[in-house]
Amino acid sequence: MVQQIAPAVQHSIYLEDSYLTEVVTRVVAVRDDAVAVRENVFHPQGGGQPADRAWVGECEGVPSRGDDGLVYLVTSEPSGLSEGDVVRARVDAELRLLHAALHTAGHVVDGVARAEGWTWAGNNHFPGQARIEFTCPEPELADAAERLQAGVDAALAADLAVTAVERDGLRVVRVGDLHEAPCGGTHVRSLADLASVTVTGVKVKKGRIRVSYTATHRPLR
Repeated sequence: MVQQIAPAVQHSIYLEDSYLTEVVTRVVAVRDDAVAVRENVFHPQGGGQPADRAWVGECEGVPSRGDDGLVYLVTSEPSGLSEGDVVRARVDAELRLLHAALHTAGHVVDGVARAEGWTWAGNNHFPGQARIEFTCPEPELADAAERLQAGVDAALAADLAVTAVERDGLRVVRVGDLHEAPCGGTHVRSLADLASVTVTGVKVKKGRIRVSYTATHRPLR
């Protein structure tokens, strides 16, 4: 999903620092079962990445983007909060790192596969389901997993930087010179943050080449 510019009332800090997982902020909007905060640390589901596990105060919920463009924490019951209240907002830090690792690894796999002449067609960065899908008129699949793994290993060994810039109103994420694409997900700071990226399978399904993979984040020091 392409990340659009957020409403001025909310600052989407999860886009600026994937490693910032807790803030003290103020409530800017309240619905029956949802609350939005000014400094938003919550990543909503989108772009193939699942939503954070998140809390406002003691209320746990699921981040979701509302019709007004704000990201709300949707809770199972009313939060009891009001606009202007000061609250502690946080996400599950371990799960955030896993999501960032999987999403970044997807960019790496995509970049390596494009060198094979394959064209991106879809992706899923969910834990246990991570895959990138491609099209190619006549793909050469013999030893494809080994070739892709070699390219991934070379990218990780080079410790490519992962950066984001705004271009024409869109957030564009770059992995060194290997890959760039409009993206609203969370990512690691550089490929050295990834403990592993493993290509687990390459197969053709429904006319698409499906590359499955796993990824893990290094322990934070």
